[in-house]
Amino acid sequence: MIIRPLIPEDGWDQYVDLTMRSFGPSDEALVQPRIEPVVAAGRCLGAFDGDRLVGTALYHDMRQWWHGRAVPMAGVAGVKVAPEYRGQGVGRALMTALAGLMTERGYPLSALYPATMTIYRSLGWEVAGHRHEAVLPSRALSAMARPDAKAAAGIRRPGPDDAAEILEVLGRAHADARDGSPDDDAALDAAFAATPYMLDGF
Repeated sequence: MIIRPLIPEDGWDQYVDLTMRSFGPSDEALVQPRIEPVVAAGRCLGAFDGDRLVGTALYHDMRQWWHGRAVPMAGVAGVKVAPEYRGQGVGRALMTALAGLMTERGYPLSALYPATMTIYRSLGWEVAGHRHEAVLPSRALSAMARPDAKAAAGIRRPGPDDAAEILEVLGRAHADARDGSPDDDAALDAAFAATPYMLDGF
């Protein structure tokens, strides 16, 4: 078993096939465009048995705010192992290699949504964070502006070109609120100088 970064030259047929056999039917035309930038950035690992792709794991470049400071966070995703290779240590080897890659690239935090707790907890991830749910009565929708009023007010659905501005506004809001956990910057610096935090689920 060889684990290495995927490269565009590996082709997409095996990746798409593995995705569908692991996660079920999906729009084949959307798989490559979503993952291609991650592969190009060297953030996707593949497990190979000879020339056959039997597992993958990747991470997205993200941020989390601690005490009003933006901290790099790796968002783990796309963890999959071919059904006939499960239970043979492929997933553990992939996640161990991915954790090493994230650490080498300077991510003190990582987060994922686990399908099963056992493997991730044994590798250092732990349940953390909060899940908030808001329930609104449907009659509250009647107070929302109608589409024609939104257009008149300059309100529109954001698109990819708005991403940088949205992230800047969110970052400013988190910094102003001093969102996060540690009580002072020295504690934060000491925490991140130690072993990387791995947060499981948010």
